[in-house]
Amino acid sequence: MFFPVNLNIRAEQLFVVSDDGKGLGILPREKALEKAKEQNLDLVIVNQKADPPVAKITDFRKFLYEERKKQQTTRKKGKSRELKKLRFKPNIALHDLEIRIKRARGFLENGNVVKFIIQFMGRQITHKEVGEEKLNLILEQLADLVDIEKEPWYEGKRLMVIVKPK
Repeated sequence: MFFPVNLNIRAEQLFVVSDDGKGLGILPREKALEKAKEQNLDLVIVNQKADPPVAKITDFRKFLYEERKKQQTTRKKGKSRELKKLRFKPNIALHDLEIRIKRARGFLENGNVVKFIIQFMGRQITHKEVGEEKLNLILEQLADLVDIEKEPWYEGKRLMVIVKPK
């Protein structure tokens, strides 16, 4: 995050924006620096790739603070919908299943999406109803907290469902 400020600005012509967001037009670097000094503020390049570069007259510390805040909020939004996978076999013990449900509840409360995968091994696939019962048990216990994003489906020897928080 590098923003040229005041005397570090190399461009001769700048499109200058005031602190309140109004465009002041294309000005020479010296004139833009004078306007910033008159207001006891800094001249900061906000977009170097534009032609001419866009500079803003603002308090540099305040500008950096706002940029960090923007990055934090975008980072938080990006993490909010992370896909978590919980995998188990259809013959899982009831206590172990409860632990998986508890873990899924934690993921869902944090705003994550959860994908349950029931992996059938060998000839277990001939008894699909066992896996479906386990999946229905999970969905019943999490009914207060989830919406089904994608209905249960089979992919090879796997039964899967994706749920999201309400």
